Amino acid sequence: MDKIAEKKAKDRIKRQDARMAKMTDGFLELERWLCDLMRKGVIAYPDYPRQFWENAAARMVDAQVSGAAGMLRRLRDIRYSDDHQWQEEALYWTTQLWSLTKGFIQMTKHSMGIQQQLLAVAGWGATPKEVQSDTSAMRISDLWIVVGRQVEKVEDITVQRNWLYGMESGKFAVVLYFVFRNSPIESNLLPGKMYRATMVFFPKSDRAIPENLEECSSPIASVQVLPDWTAAEVHLSDTRIDFPWMDFIPMWVGDLTVARMEEGWCLVDRERKVVRLTDLSTTKTLLSLLGASQGNPVPVFLVVTTKGLVPMSIWVEGTIAVL
Repeated sequence: MDKIAEKKAKDRIKRQDARMAKMTDGFLELERWLCDLMRKGVIAYPDYPRQFWENAAARMVDAQVSGAAGMLRRLRDIRYSDDHQWQEEALYWTTQLWSLTKGFIQMTKHSMGIQQQLLAVAGWGATPKEVQSDTSAMRISDLWIVVGRQVEKVEDITVQRNWLYGMESGKFAVVLYFVFRNSPIESNLLPGKMYRATMVFFPKSDRAIPENLEECSSPIASVQVLPDWTAAEVHLSDTRIDFPWMDFIPMWVGDLTVARMEEGWCLVDRERKVVRLTDLSTTKTLLSLLGASQGNPVPVFLVVTTKGLVPMSIWVEGTIAVL
């Protein structure tokens, strides 16, 4: 290694060490802040003004901990006027903040996989360019079908999540597009379409970057499903143990029937176990599911979010019907 390259390497390590120290200091401050917050408890959250959460988020931005700042803004934006819904969501984000804070402070005690997750969730993950140039990154070549799409606005950023399912591998991938304010999203993925592509995955994540994307068509003989809600609960539990900060968990569950009950829209498995859907699942989506399935039990692709289950597509008669 020549002297110039050696100096660059040393400077890079120095910058990385300085950022790690700054982030750790930020989390130490957040730990104290959360301890003070818990003295009054979650029940006091509705009394805090929006600026209370924003001030804490701004301090995390200064500490280069954008992930924690985002969680604090989630707490800021909860509808505390809803007497029946806000407690669970507030407790979830508080728990996520606490586990991220304690995990980051105790970084060296964790496995390399957990360390990668902590860094990414905190806001210091690999960039798309770094992932694509990493020869050790997981790459899966497959027939990928776009089984769902979610669009979310966070501050001035619009995030489009495209969920893909590998027909041969049974692997899920999520491809993200970001735009600022009201700029159009130039996505080359369309719901319901199939593509031959190689997905390059971020470390310990479903997030991927498509390479050599080529639209194609092929019959869909089957999908790999969890047989019922009991199996789905086991899968969710195992996933959250391995990926504690994963806010969106995809899965196929079959065979499910959509039903309208007193408690709202529900999905019922063959064992007659009922799971109620949240208000994120609009009546239009559920009616679409009911129409596409003709009331028969079908495998349903769902994404588990912080607010509940969101059905996105079904497999019926050898095809994927996006809701």
